[in-house]
Amino acid sequence: MSGGSATSGTTSGSGGATAGSAGTTTAGSAGTTTTAGSGGVAGGGGAATAGTGGGGTAGAGGTSVFTGTAKIMVVGSSNELITCWRAFLWQKLQGAEIKNFDFVGGVSSGPDCGVAGYDKDLQAMSGIIISNLPASTYQGWFSAHPPDIILMHFGGADLLANMSVDGVLKAYSLALAQARMVNPKVRLIIAQHTPEKSSGCQACDASVLELNADIVTWAVANNTAESPVTSVDLFTGLVPATDLSDGVHLNEAGSQKVSDRWFAALKPLFKP
Repeated sequence: MSGGSATSGTTSGSGGATAGSAGTTTAGSAGTTTTAGSGGVAGGGGAATAGTGGGGTAGAGGTSVFTGTAKIMVVGSSNELITCWRAFLWQKLQGAEIKNFDFVGGVSSGPDCGVAGYDKDLQAMSGIIISNLPASTYQGWFSAHPPDIILMHFGGADLLANMSVDGVLKAYSLALAQARMVNPKVRLIIAQHTPEKSSGCQACDASVLELNADIVTWAVANNTAESPVTSVDLFTGLVPATDLSDGVHLNEAGSQKVSDRWFAALKPLFKP
């Protein structure tokens, strides 16, 4: 299939954005995509979204419109495995008549969540400590199920274990490098982490805010026109008392909020 004409890239943020250069039409593993060029410049509100600003996405990279089937890999931990946001996201995409996607990964699991027949494929493991993962682990994931889009939300288990934010960021860089080796045009949407309240992690309030601020900066620094990286805010507006079941994991209300954020990030890639 051939893609439509590309529009200039822009990025969200309270400070506004500048238009990127004109796009080009390129073929990728997801079918033909229309890809914006050099992408916009992130607005001044990007870093402020780490726990205090409004919702939405931050970063640069313009827009890629998938006209073939886009392979989407959810990469995460227990909040991906045992909560309902994936089911609700699948349902929202279907309801918007976005059906040219396929969730992929080496795991097929999840609660039913009242959504019959949703695609449960993902790449996740409960309690995974990503600071310790070697490059070969990521390479194995992405080689077995090459993604066009990665939705990444992990590192929280590291913080709960009182491990450093720096180690989590290094793991993100390692994962992205391995994904790009498999698909040089892969698009990464990385989540600012959901809130964490645990008696075993007195520092988590501060460390989650630190990580989330650094994620915005990391996304902008690692974004390229060929392989865009953007961030999505899964922290702002989530209330532990009403959106989490145990201080860490999403309940149904929290899952709806998170699925809304992912849907907002994905929709422009399919319906500009």
